[in-house]
Amino acid sequence: MSSFSEKDLVLLSYRNQRIKTSKHFILAIVFSTLLFLGGCGMLNMFTESYEDIRNEMLQHLYEKYGIEFTGDSLERGHQDYLIAFPTGGNMHEDFVRMQRYGSGDNVRYVDTFFGVIIRDDLEARVTAALADIGLPVKVFFPSNNTFFNNIFDGTKTFDDFNQWIAEGNSFHLRVTTFFEVDSVECFDTYANHAIEKIQETGYLLNVIFHFTPTEIFNQVTRNNRTDIIARYRNEITSITNIGR
Repeated sequence: MSSFSEKDLVLLSYRNQRIKTSKHFILAIVFSTLLFLGGCGMLNMFTESYEDIRNEMLQHLYEKYGIEFTGDSLERGHQDYLIAFPTGGNMHEDFVRMQRYGSGDNVRYVDTFFGVIIRDDLEARVTAALADIGLPVKVFFPSNNTFFNNIFDGTKTFDDFNQWIAEGNSFHLRVTTFFEVDSVECFDTYANHAIEKIQETGYLLNVIFHFTPTEIFNQVTRNNRTDIIARYRNEITSITNIGR
């Protein structure tokens, strides 16, 4: 038989009820705090499914650029963060970063894919500007690092971007260059000349100049440039110029 009296059972029941109430109160505080700190983005994590958000973002890319994209990864949070690439395309060179803010009628998107559209033209423009340096050069624009104004969609071209710049809009672009040199002893002279030519392009370019020996220069490609810099850092002289 139980050793508890009826009074003890009532008190025990009351105590358990208080514990449950306290737990619910604490959970309510935690949930409210998360909503306060995370805003609509945190609420979205509870109300919108992973698949729905991914498909919504891919659909937006399709409508904006007129081509289908394949999702590679999606991170949920205060803002949803998608990495995708053109379906059937090069997922390593042509991938796009996309961010999604808000929910419902207040959803906003930004992405980097216009950088892929103008990449070849921009690299050619910078290469031409550096032709007078007198050194072989390779130019790479890391297109997936720059979020563009949403006016630049699939109907816009590099000429449209140049016109936008000519109208007085300022926009920083980051470019990486590799110069082939026999010796790094005179790299300051080359760098100063290169900076002058970069400024003549009219773009606000954040440029990294890498002066590399021939055997290293010949190895550099778009895909391996980061690995090359890390592997031969003691043999490469680098200078950074920040566009003003």
